[in-house]
Amino acid sequence: MEVDKNLIEEMERVLNQLGGVISSKIIKNDRGDIVEIHILADKSRNPKQISRDVQSALMAKFNVDVDYKVISVAEIESDEMVNESERVRIKSLQYSIEGIKGNARVVIEKNDATYEGEYSGIHSSGFLPTAFMNATVSALNKYISNENILIVEDYKFIDIADLKVLVVALGVMNVRHKELYIGNAVVHEEIGEACVKAVLNAINRALDVLKK
Repeated sequence: MEVDKNLIEEMERVLNQLGGVISSKIIKNDRGDIVEIHILADKSRNPKQISRDVQSALMAKFNVDVDYKVISVAEIESDEMVNESERVRIKSLQYSIEGIKGNARVVIEKNDATYEGEYSGIHSSGFLPTAFMNATVSALNKYISNENILIVEDYKFIDIADLKVLVVALGVMNVRHKELYIGNAVVHEEIGEACVKAVLNAINRALDVLKK
């Protein structure tokens, strides 16, 4: 796929929001095809996972399919790395049905404090991802500063490397600007758990900044 300079810059901005990524550089050839993607990352995540994140983000956001062979990941120590013990974790999740309505309830924990979020709507199999992601966002909004509002912008399931992956785009808005964060999670048997993990994957590194 031929891509222009403005699109390349937009892609790099999206990649820079991925978990573990410090900066990115996309190289194209004379025909405008992407031939190299260079990622500078901290050591908070596995390089193979970051490479899959890059593929997932470009496919979900720009419908651009890149071969993993063009992606190189260089790791460095970073002062911005989040201590694992300080990350938001899943405490519990539950989905209940009453009549035609479904309700997702997600409880997360950070630094020994818990935050609960819920989301309800008309029950269907297609409603489950929306319910769990929005319930997670509801819980996160109770943690972050009142100046910032976190919302689910979009999500997509993609098949890559024989895996089903959920990619979610989160928007963080305040009176001054809006930022986009992208996260993903491999879908195993529990769709709800994958939804919560994808949301946390997108936003975990930025939470303490948003809380200030």
